[in-house]
Amino acid sequence: MTTPNACLSREDIPPYGFVELISVNGNDATIANSARTSYADGTKKSSGDETLIRYLLSHSHWTPFEMCSVLVRIRAPIPIVVQLLRHRSMSFNQESARYSITKDEMWRPTEDNPLRRQSVGQTSTSEDSQQWLNEAMVLWNKSAELNQMIYENYIDMIEHGIAREQARFTLPQSMYSTIVIHCNIRSLLTFLSLRDDSHAQLEIQAIAKSMDAQIRPYFPFAFSAYNNYMKGGLVLSATELAGKVSNMSAREKSEFETKLSQLRKLVERNDRQG
Repeated sequence: MTTPNACLSREDIPPYGFVELISVNGNDATIANSARTSYADGTKKSSGDETLIRYLLSHSHWTPFEMCSVLVRIRAPIPIVVQLLRHRSMSFNQESARYSITKDEMWRPTEDNPLRRQSVGQTSTSEDSQQWLNEAMVLWNKSAELNQMIYENYIDMIEHGIAREQARFTLPQSMYSTIVIHCNIRSLLTFLSLRDDSHAQLEIQAIAKSMDAQIRPYFPFAFSAYNNYMKGGLVLSATELAGKVSNMSAREKSEFETKLSQLRKLVERNDRQG
């Protein structure tokens, strides 16, 4: 019999977050054997599991990947939990502040994850000077003090008998919440391709990287194919292949130039190697 908080592995994400792998259903062999079922006795030879899985993923034959699943417990700030909930192909169960008292745990900047300046014209971020960071921390600390006062008043309301389901409305967005996620490997790889990406918010990138590191050992062939075809691959649109630059928006042109630069470097490297 296992305890409610038993898990296969865990990684802490400061200041109060974590990712726990609770259970794994299936492995690479499950994926490969599921794919072979499609051919019954019609195949003349059995492909190796790794070769078959690479073929399946590279040709978007996703159904066999849906035969395996994982159960993960995550603790994160509320805005990051909301981002997780956007992945509707997963199943979720979230800690309820209607029935339980929310812990005094709020997100704060750390040495490894300091405050970031908002980049002009986009939602990505950039490195900042120490002077700017010092000024930003003064502003942050003002909000942190207010948030602490709000939390203490939340506890006072509960002790006064106000319903928890109403008292929770006063809590700030920086509070942490716990969520349990169940998803198949197809949904997981799609999630990782979106959230373990430089365009994603750093806080959810950390969660995605932790999920990758903990789940990868159970599906080495599937994750190797993911690295090759999804994470590390390069996709060209029909417009890009046709070279119709005039039909592209400014953003599309910029992305196309980045892809061309990558391809040029590849050609140059191959030429140098002979």
